[in-house]
Amino acid sequence: MLASLDPLGWTEATQVVNGNEADDPLYKPAIEQVRSTLNKEGVLYVGDCKMGASSIRASIKKANDYYRNKASYYYCIC
Repeated sequence: MLASLDPLGWTEATQVVNGNEADDPLYKPAIEQVRSTLNKEGVLYVGDCKMGASSIRASIKKANDYYRNKASYYYCIC
């Protein structure tokens, strides 16, 4: 998993795991790492459909940040 600062492509967080692990538990720690580095609200997180889990979306909304993924294409906070 990789979190980068766009448009610079500056790496904010990386996680290297075996390919046989689920992605879902990796999102929250990566998001927390980015939050602690940037220390600001209004960050847009973009991910695949696994980032669309309600607990992950709730934690993003609670921090006054935004998300975009395929599952939330029509109803994301943008």
